Amino acid sequence: MDKANPLPVWKKSACNPVLVADAIEGGVLVRDGAVLHEDDEFSMWYWGTSGVYFATSADGMSWLKHGEVMPEYGRPSVTRKGDTYYVYVNDETQIRLFTSKEPMGRYTDMGQVMVPTEPFEEGRIKSPWVLWDPDEDLFKMWYTAGEIRPLAVSWTEPKVAGYATSLDGVIWTKRPAPVLTAEQDDGWRHLAVMTLHPTKYLGRYYALASYGDSAGVSRIGFIESTNGVDWDTSDATPAIDVGNPGDWDQSDCYTGTVLNINGFWRMWYNARNASDSNRESIGIAELV
Repeated sequence: MDKANPLPVWKKSACNPVLVADAIEGGVLVRDGAVLHEDDEFSMWYWGTSGVYFATSADGMSWLKHGEVMPEYGRPSVTRKGDTYYVYVNDETQIRLFTSKEPMGRYTDMGQVMVPTEPFEEGRIKSPWVLWDPDEDLFKMWYTAGEIRPLAVSWTEPKVAGYATSLDGVIWTKRPAPVLTAEQDDGWRHLAVMTLHPTKYLGRYYALASYGDSAGVSRIGFIESTNGVDWDTSDATPAIDVGNPGDWDQSDCYTGTVLNINGFWRMWYNARNASDSNRESIGIAELV
């Protein structure tokens, strides 16, 4: 990000949404896209109606679906070390790891790698996001935890984001305190931290952070850090706000993946449309 421009503007693509649910997912849910860019091709692992699905793209916008690669679990995060893909998934009370030499599998279930243990987690952990950091020879995980119920909704959301590290991607050491909390300022970041999804670029960390207001409406912030633990949240402007009535993203916007590709920032995010059976789809935005 160009620090001479402290208020970057994210522009939603006119082609949004770029990935929508159909008969392959068997429902109305396509969400939580984890994107890798390798050898001039984009790969996406995403959460469908009942499991994790896989798609590929030449440009990050037009996607070819390859079907389900992992049943039952959701909220995928994917990183690669050497020739192995590490896919972390979640069911709200545990985080599991699957590995494969090929992005489409077969995947080996490495079992449960994290459960709630810290007081701030309040018995619930969600939305793992893992990076393999070759500079430090270390796996790094950000995840959300705790539970709070916004006004006028039937579901709960996580309250804070935690952080952990691992030498092998299996055994994790948690930081005993959260690294990101809600602002409690009666604004769009008031109540919940729903996701924290960083990337590392030129030695700094840049992240999409989904915050919830008092009514539970989610918007996306773009924040940064020198160490992945202490985050600069001084920019109080949402990077991605909810759309206008009737838009595909009119109800909520949630984080997915942010990447810098050849000097240009791009994000994939998912959004909910309450007027369309709570359909969730994935869109794209670029920093301009």
